[in-house]
Amino acid sequence: MAAVAATRHNPDLGRKHRDLIGRGKPPKVALVAVMRKLLLLANALLRQNRLWTPRAGDEPAAAPPAETAEEAGGPSGQPPARAASAGGQPPHGPGDPLPARA
Repeated sequence: MAAVAATRHNPDLGRKHRDLIGRGKPPKVALVAVMRKLLLLANALLRQNRLWTPRAGDEPAAAPPAETAEEAGGPSGQPPARAASAGGQPPHGPGDPLPARA
């Protein structure tokens, strides 16, 4: 899954994937090549004890789909407020701790 995300959002890896497919490689073979390239990149970064930083001016390989006004929180662009549940407690979000079980 990391290789799929990398082909979509990392300009260099997306370009590599498109080039391989353009040269007649099957899509799965091209994806495995991206997997290997991603693994070698991660290994090199760990070995050199450094962080990955994108090159200036690089755009994502493919733009994410545009949100509709409703998905973006309405016409104002503000995120929608979280509604309170029947017990008066707000619903749990991804960063909220779960309540203790009784």
